Amino acid sequence: MSPGYLCITLKIIIFVSVLTDVYQERVTLVSPQNMEKTDGEITERAFVVRSYGKGELASMYIGGVQQQTAVKQFNEWIRAAPGLEQRLRETGMAPSARRYTPAQVRLIVGVLGTP
Repeated sequence: MSPGYLCITLKIIIFVSVLTDVYQERVTLVSPQNMEKTDGEITERAFVVRSYGKGELASMYIGGVQQQTAVKQFNEWIRAAPGLEQRLRETGMAPSARRYTPAQVRLIVGVLGTP
C-alpha cells in the first residue's frame, strides 16, 4: 500500500464523517404537511434542527393562531406527551426559558414528529 493511497483514503473518511455530522442535523419527513406543490411537482421541505424560540417552534406546529395561543397549546402537548416534559427538564430547560436548544428540539421532534 502506497502512502498516497493512505492519504486519499483518510481524506475520504474525513469527508464522509463531516457529511454524516451535517446530515444528522437535518430531520426530513415526507408527509402531506411537509410538501409543497409547484407546477405539478412535489418538493420536500427539510426541518432543520437548531435553536428555536418557543413561540417560533410552537407556531410551526400550530399555525393560524396568535403566537401566544400556539405556545399555550404547544405546552399542553408537551405536558400530555408521556415523559417529554421530564426529558426536556433533564436537558436543563426551565419553564421561564424563551428558547429550545437543538437537543431539546430533537427530543420534541422525536416525540411529536416534524412540524
